[in-house]
Amino acid sequence: GRRRGRQTIVLPKAKTLAIDIDALCASYDGTAAAAPRTSALNDDGGDADDGDDISSVGDDDHDDGPAHKATESLLTAIEATYRYASQTLLALLERRYGLRSHFHSLGKFFLLEHGDFFIQFMDMAETELRREVSDITLSRLRHLLSMAIQTSTVAQDAHRDALSCSLAPHNLIQHLNLIQMAGELSSATGATAASSSSSSSSSLAGGAKQQQQQFSSMLAQPTQGLKGIEALQLEYSVTWPASIVFSRRAVTKYQLLSRLLYFSKHVERRLLHAWQGQQYTRLLSALARRNTPQSRPLAMILRLSYTLRHRMLHFLQNLVYYMTLEVIHPRVTQLLSDVAQVTDMDRLLEIHEKFIDGCLRECLLASPELLKVLTKLMTTALLFADHMVSLMDTCHRVVSITPISATLLSGAAAAAAAAAAHNNGVITVSTSPLEKKRSFSQKHKDKDDGDSAAQSDANKEDAIALARHRQMQQQRRQRHAMQTETLQQEMSHEACHRVLTKFATTFDSQLKELLDGLWNNAYRQHAQLANLCVRLDYNGFYSSEFAT
Repeated sequence: GRRRGRQTIVLPKAKTLAIDIDALCASYDGTAAAAPRTSALNDDGGDADDGDDISSVGDDDHDDGPAHKATESLLTAIEATYRYASQTLLALLERRYGLRSHFHSLGKFFLLEHGDFFIQFMDMAETELRREVSDITLSRLRHLLSMAIQTSTVAQDAHRDALSCSLAPHNLIQHLNLIQMAGELSSATGATAASSSSSSSSSLAGGAKQQQQQFSSMLAQPTQGLKGIEALQLEYSVTWPASIVFSRRAVTKYQLLSRLLYFSKHVERRLLHAWQGQQYTRLLSALARRNTPQSRPLAMILRLSYTLRHRMLHFLQNLVYYMTLEVIHPRVTQLLSDVAQVTDMDRLLEIHEKFIDGCLRECLLASPELLKVLTKLMTTALLFADHMVSLMDTCHRVVSITPISATLLSGAAAAAAAAAAHNNGVITVSTSPLEKKRSFSQKHKDKDDGDSAAQSDANKEDAIALARHRQMQQQRRQRHAMQTETLQQEMSHEACHRVLTKFATTFDSQLKELLDGLWNNAYRQHAQLANLCVRLDYNGFYSSEFAT
């Protein structure tokens, strides 16, 4: 029931307003009860012989009555109190709960504002994250995340203890689909509750029940074969009242952005590892450039792998650059500027929502079709990088070389070096028939016996060091020769050419589909996407290539 009696509402600056709640409620009850009767009289014509409008008379009486004035006074008081509470809460969040520092922390952790944090974490946890979710120990992953925080520039962040991580049971696309289905289900439930017709209500209830079953089925079935890097999502916990701004809904949007950014950076790192591994094929490339019948197939395979890796790396680097420096960074700068000028909580929530929704939209997370194509592209690049890294690892496993130490120098070589030093002549230490003979000569002009003995010892040490260096060079050449031979056997196989050709064809078709979708969306919806199109096809290569 309503609380009756005279109450006092306290306003800012010690202003008070006395309102008779009993009179206000009685007037409201009378007006609400009289409204159906007035409507019925107007519909039936009533007994108004003089043609007076009953509703207008009632409205005039209502406008001039004390109840209307009391209602206006009450609404004014409530509005003033609301504004005062909003401004006070905003000042409290800034002064006591570090509102702006939360925005900086979210940028560092979720939006790759500090790259060294991501590098430290991936260096420690990449092996763990490349496993399937079922094989990953979450406690170990959180410990690695804590170590990455402590060894990077975010170690001094005020909210570093609020960061944690978890493994999502679904990939990014399914996560977005579940969020969309949850929103549609909530809307359908609300429409069913608001429906007054029994037939329409039953049909809406049936549709809502079917959607609920589909949602529950998708939620209960995790993605099969999901890798840790695809399922990684950061968690950020805040306390009341900061959770008003950084609600679960807002943190979920940050998680979607971070999952896309982290996966993109991981694929880029794997391609860079493939490039590093391909540096061992330089000797093989020299053999392939001889243009002999035996070397032509090998040259074609090497050329295909180099160009495909370069195009994939170009795509990933420009995609990451676009998301971080052309979308997120300008919007973060604008957000911090707006937060510094905001005066109430409503405006703060509005600009925060606008910021994160804009980032989601321009990073393709609001376009399910484009996101699917983008995910396929990055998956293709990741598989290619893993294939090349695995090929290089195979060569390294075949050739296992024991590190050279000082004890590996043979006694004969040491004796020859010592004898040569004593004879003050020319020495030649041949450690392999493949190595060309080198000689050096040194003249002694010391007249003192002590100086002559010291010089002799120095020459002996130099000769031993030279012999050791030549032996290490010899074994390095042998190692490169064995690696080159193994790699030549692997890459000269017909299956290797088929695999690389399949990778190239798949990548080109997916990139064409993505560029077409980007141009269409840039013209229709998001002009910002045109920047990504220009970066990916800056010289018109793909436009001319795909047009033929």
